[in-house]
Amino acid sequence: MTRRGDGATFADPGPPELSAACLSEAGLQVATQIPVSGPARVLLIEDSEPDVFLVREALEQCDREIDLQVLEDGELAVELIERIDGEGIRSPDLILLDLNLPKRSGAQVLERVRASPACAEIPVVILTSSDSPKDKSQTARLGATAYFRKPSRLNEFMLLGPLVQRLLSGSQSAAS
Repeated sequence: MTRRGDGATFADPGPPELSAACLSEAGLQVATQIPVSGPARVLLIEDSEPDVFLVREALEQCDREIDLQVLEDGELAVELIERIDGEGIRSPDLILLDLNLPKRSGAQVLERVRASPACAEIPVVILTSSDSPKDKSQTARLGATAYFRKPSRLNEFMLLGPLVQRLLSGSQSAAS
C-alpha cells in the first residue's frame, strides 16, 4: 500500500499547480476521467526500479489510498490480464504502462487490455520516455487514456500523481 506521507522525503518543493499548460509541458494528454470509490487498485507495468520508485513517490500526491501492484515485464502483465475475473481476480482501477518492456511491448499489452472484456474499460496511462509522435499516435489508436512522458526533473515526474488522482476521482458511483 502506498499512502500519502509514506516513503522517502525529497527537498523538492513538489509539483507545480496542475493546469492544462503544465500537462502540455509534461507531454501529457488526457482523454477521459473514470470514477472509482474506495481504495484504488493501480497496476504498474514497469521494468525500471528507479521509475517504480518515482511512481510510488508521485502517487503519494494522491488524496486516496492506493494499492499498487508492480509487474516487471509484458508477459506477466498479459498473463494477469487473461486471469482477471475468470479466476476471481479483481481488475485494477487504473493501469500505468511503460512502452519498452521485456518479453512483450507496452503496445502489445495495451492491445490485450483493450481486447479483454474484463479490462477493456480500465483507464491506461502510457508511462514512457518516448516523445515519438509515432508512439503517441499508436497508443492513442490502441485506446490509451493518457500519455505521460517520463521527464528528467523530479517535480515534473510528480505531475503523475495529480493525473492519477484526476483519473480516479469523479462522482462516487458504484464500488468497483
